[in-house]
Amino acid sequence: MKPYTFAQSQVILSEMSDEIALKLAGTHQLAQELNLSIHYDEKTFGLVSNVDEVEIDRFGRKRPHSIRKSIELPHPTNANSVIRKALQQLFDDYVDPRYLIRRITITAEEVIDEMVADDFQEYEQTDFFLQNNPRGHSKYDEQREMDCQNAILTIKDRFGQNAIYKAMDLQEISMTRRRNLQIGGHLA
Repeated sequence: MKPYTFAQSQVILSEMSDEIALKLAGTHQLAQELNLSIHYDEKTFGLVSNVDEVEIDRFGRKRPHSIRKSIELPHPTNANSVIRKALQQLFDDYVDPRYLIRRITITAEEVIDEMVADDFQEYEQTDFFLQNNPRGHSKYDEQREMDCQNAILTIKDRFGQNAIYKAMDLQEISMTRRRNLQIGGHLA
């Protein structure tokens, strides 16, 4: 719709990570890798004088060079906290905070069915002194989170996409509620 600043784009990224996690949970699939594409806006040249790399967009306009990065998840999952943390890490590591962002694209790669993932169960050593495992996220916490995601999906299926949302979705820059009212990118 319009170019977003670095901070505004972080809100959009959080919303998109919620959506992709719910879509994966709704289809009973787990992602092993995530891809993030960031396309900058041409208006960046009005704010930043020294842009390193430039490309021509599909409309023939100059803009800062887009970013396409991927990250492998620690294990196949559809848990929102793991997905959000991985995407936020990519965003913070590679996106230039001075540039205006026009488009964000997230894709889940190497997607497998939940039933297939049960065959490749991962075992870990328990620790009496740590509440979470060394990776910082216990299997119990992740299962609990996935159960909450399934409850959210049930509510949304019964009462509509805007029946339940997070506080960040109430911000003016938020796109989730607006996107839920669209059909094919157009207002319904």
